[in-house]
Amino acid sequence: MAYAKGTTVSVARSKEEIERVLARYGADSFGYATEGNRALITFSMESRRIRMFLVLFEFEDFELTPTRLKRTAQAQRRAYEQGCRERWRSPPRTHRQGEAGSRRGRHHDARNRVPGSHRPSGWEHRGPGHAAAG
Repeated sequence: MAYAKGTTVSVARSKEEIERVLARYGADSFGYATEGNRALITFSMESRRIRMFLVLFEFEDFELTPTRLKRTAQAQRRAYEQGCRERWRSPPRTHRQGEAGSRRGRHHDARNRVPGSHRPSGWEHRGPGHAAAG
């Protein structure tokens, strides 16, 4: 997510851009949903339904600075909002060899975790034939 670090692009604008790009490449239906700390982007393209899950941050993830100092409520809110902007600008990860059938999804990778958290970060793709997230 290094290229998105410090982005000022709003979450709404990122969603609009995703929809615009998908339409340009032939997506013929499109939708969003959120539940807890996950967002779902779903679309149809070439007679296939694709679902992509974006693991979002929790507000509590930003209680401490990277040096483990407690943030003020206002600083925590700013850091959380920046994290959300950056997360929506990050690209979906591609399959690595051997991960296609992974029940936990390809985002289950210790190198891609929210610092100080058990939750993985980034995108998770679920296409036809993939098990539900575990």
